[in-house]
Amino acid sequence: MDLSQTKNLNRETLSLENCDKEPIHIPGHIQGFASLIATDEALKTITHCSDNISEVFGKNVKDVLSQPLKTLLDSSFLHDINNTLCLSSAQFQRERVGHFDKDDKQFEVWAHVNQGKPIIEFERVAQDGSKQTQNILIVRSLLSRLQLIDDLNRSLNDAAIGLRNLTGFDRVMVYKFDPNGDGEVVAEDCSPDMEPFLGLRFPKWDIPNQARDIMKKLPLRMIANVKGKAVPIHRNTSTTPPLDMTLAACRGQSPIHNEYLENMGVGGTMTLSITVNDNLWGLIAFHHKEPKHIGPNLRGAAELFAQFFSLQMEQRLERDRNIARSTALSHQSSLMEASDIASNLGELIQDIAGPFCKLLEADGLAIITAESVSQHGVTPSPEVTREICTQLLSQREKDIISADSQVELGLKEGNIAGALALRLHGDSEHNVVFFRQEAALSVRWAGAPAKTISEEKDGPRLKPRGSFKAYQQSIKGKCKPWSQSTLLSANEIRLALAKADTALFRRLSQKEERQRSIYIAELNHRVRNILALIRSLSRRAKESSNSLESYAKALEQRITALGAAHDLAANKITDGVSINAVFETEAKPFTSEAQKQLFLTGESFVMRSDVAPIFALVIHELMTNCVKYGAFSSTAGHVHVNVQQINNRIKIVWKELGGPKAEPPTRHGFGLSLIEKAIPYELDGDSQLEFLPEGLQATFWLPEEIVEPLSDALAMREYNKQNDEADTTGLPETVLVIEDSMMIAMDVSDMLKRIGVKTVYTCATVKQAMRVIENNSPDFALLDVSLRDETSFAAAQHLEALKIPFCFATGYGSDVSIADDFPDAVVLTKPVSAKIIDDTLRKLYN
Repeated sequence: MDLSQTKNLNRETLSLENCDKEPIHIPGHIQGFASLIATDEALKTITHCSDNISEVFGKNVKDVLSQPLKTLLDSSFLHDINNTLCLSSAQFQRERVGHFDKDDKQFEVWAHVNQGKPIIEFERVAQDGSKQTQNILIVRSLLSRLQLIDDLNRSLNDAAIGLRNLTGFDRVMVYKFDPNGDGEVVAEDCSPDMEPFLGLRFPKWDIPNQARDIMKKLPLRMIANVKGKAVPIHRNTSTTPPLDMTLAACRGQSPIHNEYLENMGVGGTMTLSITVNDNLWGLIAFHHKEPKHIGPNLRGAAELFAQFFSLQMEQRLERDRNIARSTALSHQSSLMEASDIASNLGELIQDIAGPFCKLLEADGLAIITAESVSQHGVTPSPEVTREICTQLLSQREKDIISADSQVELGLKEGNIAGALALRLHGDSEHNVVFFRQEAALSVRWAGAPAKTISEEKDGPRLKPRGSFKAYQQSIKGKCKPWSQSTLLSANEIRLALAKADTALFRRLSQKEERQRSIYIAELNHRVRNILALIRSLSRRAKESSNSLESYAKALEQRITALGAAHDLAANKITDGVSINAVFETEAKPFTSEAQKQLFLTGESFVMRSDVAPIFALVIHELMTNCVKYGAFSSTAGHVHVNVQQINNRIKIVWKELGGPKAEPPTRHGFGLSLIEKAIPYELDGDSQLEFLPEGLQATFWLPEEIVEPLSDALAMREYNKQNDEADTTGLPETVLVIEDSMMIAMDVSDMLKRIGVKTVYTCATVKQAMRVIENNSPDFALLDVSLRDETSFAAAQHLEALKIPFCFATGYGSDVSIADDFPDAVVLTKPVSAKIIDDTLRKLYN
């Protein structure tokens, strides 16, 4: 590859990165069909508002910003917003508050919380004749019809027709994503004057990764007028951060996306996301030549369709999985019988190789063990087969890996152009690879798929295509792509083979011995590595120390850091080690002030436990240097650590502020060398140190292979574990909750149980609460002030007479007037967090 080709590839990569960096979640403006305000976390002061806020409240921007929210909304509606934001679902989706009337105008109001900030949207109710009940009935009938259709293509086609009739758009198309990110229009219904896109493919860079991430969070996205004037969002101060409007329905559109839509001849659009098992399966795109606004009622029905249609797709895939499982099980009895007489895996499946190849539409298969390669049908040579298997299964966290081109397989000739590798056991070298021959593929693209790159002020950027005319492309060196249903069948085959293979090894009494040998070898390997690392630390500490005392202290600190990282890794051997936990652990040996001066921001990730010790040593050296010469050497100094994922790597930035000026060292000691070289050498990452006037800045890049996001399930597991081990002394065993909102009552009940309360009674009325008090005598009570048709004061009086401690919770705010009978009562303002409840219980109950 010559220099010009290298430059073009770098430019292309950079342009894709720039597209992914476009801040589409914080555009700084909204669409004109709605108005928006945002407040501080306490729902008190207005921090952001849209330029068109006067259309709702008759006040201009300067009269709204920094003002209390209660100056715009009466206490009753503010109470409704408080209760809406109490719903746990308001953290990840918009929730309807209700209608808001102002000066003979009626608005539909929605609210949600993003990164702790309440966001409220006001959309004028249009008299379009659209009724929510009627729309939902239409959607219900359409979903019922689709449920009865076995053929997927026919079901998708009927979905496009039904949704176009429901919404009135000029074109509705169903767009399905391939595993590589490209998409294809698999169903469409459009007016005669619209250019049909059915069967056309769109390259993956048409939809940047960040846009795909938002699609999974936001099922429906509408752009009412592609050429509409953007409505700016104003902030109350210049230091107030821009507003993240990821979940806002009126979020402003990207100029690049606008250009893309204009090139397609689209004036208004809407998309519905189709997610299957938390993955973006595809989307339903709505196009209109002219601007088109869909009211909240119809949008709500469309969003409901998307959610239920996604469930139907999951059911279809589960049905396909059951069919594959049934087929695989039909051969399992033969496999188990063969395991009684076979002497190796090759003999085990020789009779069913043909049916398995037919099920996966493969031309051949190979069984690879440490000792041999057994082949059936069309396959490469045994040597090439073993190389392909090793290459594909090098990703140890996956048991099924597919490739559909000779380039991916590292082949330059021959008729094999695809492979599907199956790992039978995590601790075994027994693997199976299915092969496909090259297929003559012809692909129709919506416009030429070549990238057009333009130079912008922020660097090269992909330019939207100007033409979407069908473009025919012939592809060589590839096989028919492995479909999702094929992968499901492959997994069932893998499970059946694994079971039979285990029975074979159990009969031969080899599996237990094999495992024991592997464990002993791995233990010996790890012990030798640890001893070598400690020996290296000892030698390096000696070289960089001026006295025996400094040598002993440096060596002790580094071994302690290594031990702390080892403890983290040992405790998280299956889940991985939290990157944040490494920073927090390495800060502990220093003063408590140093820990308060450390701020961790960004995303949460875990790294493989086997690489955590060397990473911890790097962080230890940073901490030590910071205490001696950097920000921690001053009480005014502090350190900010930010972790985020950029494309396929994890970026970690250590930034020291408020301390002495950072000067480049006059000599390179062991600590500095470790910071600069350990991550590139040991973890295949990158390191960069910058000695800036405001302090040292270290930037590390970690490969995606050793790091993964901290999942919600893992986070909840960690939270539950912490609370399981928490001290529950000083907490009441039984708590009564009086709350008329079922969802809020459930959330509060969950919080109480997580912090250690054994029994929680929830009641919606005072009458119910009185029965609980008489029959169960709770130790504490949490009372919502305003119930449906009454207040909770009567229950409070009864509790006071029985000397049972209690507190109030209200959505009206902390300044709500409580009856004179309860002058000393504690009043909590909704939404109430688990920490606030925990602190309140411990203060009032003791």
